[in-house]
Amino acid sequence: MMADAPIFIDPAMCRGCKKCITACPFDALYMEGKLAVVKPDECRACNACIKACPFKAITSTAKTETKKADLGDFKGIWVFAEQHHGKVQEVAYELLATGRRLAKDRGCELAAVVLGHNVKDSASHLIAAGADKVYVVDQPELAEYEANVYTDA
Repeated sequence: MMADAPIFIDPAMCRGCKKCITACPFDALYMEGKLAVVKPDECRACNACIKACPFKAITSTAKTETKKADLGDFKGIWVFAEQHHGKVQEVAYELLATGRRLAKDRGCELAAVVLGHNVKDSASHLIAAGADKVYVVDQPELAEYEANVYTDA
């Protein structure tokens, strides 16, 4: 059963330039004649195609509600520690340094979150880099980044 696509490609505006196809990291678009077509089950709503389309032929169909958040409702600072092949990326340590300053200013805890496979040893490095707490989700299916799998985790 095909799902509704998270994007809409207006056939009247699409010029068949293929820039959206090149931009899509999930191979969720293909050409049908001179028009780009979305594969609804493959599209992850990353919006790379929307940004790449010079003709503004692609729009998001996602329904979003915008509500102003009260920062007083939040406690703590969390940093997502990006990893590749089980190794935490340098940017995570840069974010922890910034997070540490924010946590100190707000008088709250700094936590790091790392998802992947064979990443349990990363916790000690993240603690040493300033995290008060580290949440580790270590599962084989998280070895390579995939938006839906990471979201479900």
